Amino acid sequence: MQDFDEAITVYDCVPVGQPIRRKAASHQARCLLELGRINEAETVLDAAGVRFGGAIPHDAVLLPLLYLKQEIGKAHLTYRYRATSQAIQEYFGTGLEPTAICIASGAYREKNVLLISEGGPGDEIRFAATYGRLASLFRSLSVTCDPRLVSLMERSFPEITFVPVRRHRNEILPASLHDRARVNDRRLISFINDRVIDAAANADLICSMLDTLGETRVARSDFRAGSRITPSAELKGIWRYKTAAESGSRMKVGLAWRSMLQSNSRNRHYLRVQELEALGEIQDVDFWVLQPNATDEELKTLSSFIRICVPSGLDLVDDFESQAALISNLDVVVSPLTTTAELAGMLGATTIILSRTHLTTWRANPDESDVWYESGRVVTGTPVWDVDTLVEKVASQIEAMRGSRMDPTRLSG
Repeated sequence: MQDFDEAITVYDCVPVGQPIRRKAASHQARCLLELGRINEAETVLDAAGVRFGGAIPHDAVLLPLLYLKQEIGKAHLTYRYRATSQAIQEYFGTGLEPTAICIASGAYREKNVLLISEGGPGDEIRFAATYGRLASLFRSLSVTCDPRLVSLMERSFPEITFVPVRRHRNEILPASLHDRARVNDRRLISFINDRVIDAAANADLICSMLDTLGETRVARSDFRAGSRITPSAELKGIWRYKTAAESGSRMKVGLAWRSMLQSNSRNRHYLRVQELEALGEIQDVDFWVLQPNATDEELKTLSSFIRICVPSGLDLVDDFESQAALISNLDVVVSPLTTTAELAGMLGATTIILSRTHLTTWRANPDESDVWYESGRVVTGTPVWDVDTLVEKVASQIEAMRGSRMDPTRLSG
């Protein structure tokens, strides 16, 4: 936390009126949010002209600020001010400003709509909670989809047409983009392909999936009407047999601890395996590894203090169908806010969500349930960033759940 305090002091030295002041204000505000100093962060942004409906209505840090202020509808409407949302409208020649979109008005009830997904698979899985509501607003709905998720989505939402698009990070675009030979706008080439262009030819409205959230998720109560994903019954049966054969009557806990993508800024949200040692105090529990690209060293460290089960033959990077089936057979999943937690939540699985920063605490309802998933529970340390108390709380909750399995009359805490 000392690093954030020092950074705030440095950013404060950038004079007002300098071209880089707004960028410095954005970074300074993020540091303040990491420390839970919400009002100060808002003051810094406001002085730089960054505010909802103001001269600069979109900044990456404005979203978490509005979340933490419980202004969820405003937070989601900021997406419509992004350059990407504007680029989509310009490229497809809709003549519509993103801020003018009004899907809940009934104006598109007899229209064909194409929604373009962005971000990673975890984002797409989470936003699928809105698909049932969205499908009811239009005559037909098409949504771009990571190819790895298509079968899951088609089973769960047969009323929607899914357009397969492999999305890439702008900084690591592949050398060959043969599937998007007709996409001549570099602003969009990372998340649309030629099939999207074909689908757009029959669409009356085209916009980013993010641009719909300002109307489908305005208040906390809106999240409770979310759709859920349905796993393959066949694969679920296969993994029921496999987990029973491996774990017997022991409690089965899915475990992930980090994202596949790692950096200093991202790693603040995650844990290192050695920090999970308190989980070793729980008896009669098997921890099923759900961590994509877990290293041999990580698995060796984990196995020194907990009993782990590595799902044989399961591709934890690309095989979401089998991951969904496995998760559906576990008693609880423990994960930070990564694709693993989002998938577990969308399956309705009991999920303990690890939150280490103030930026993610907004997802906790007053009863600590997750705003997106009723079956999720957001757990933080005391203070928020303290890993030891975080893991102790997780261990306590798993122990309470284990006790409830052994004695149905016992309530979990």
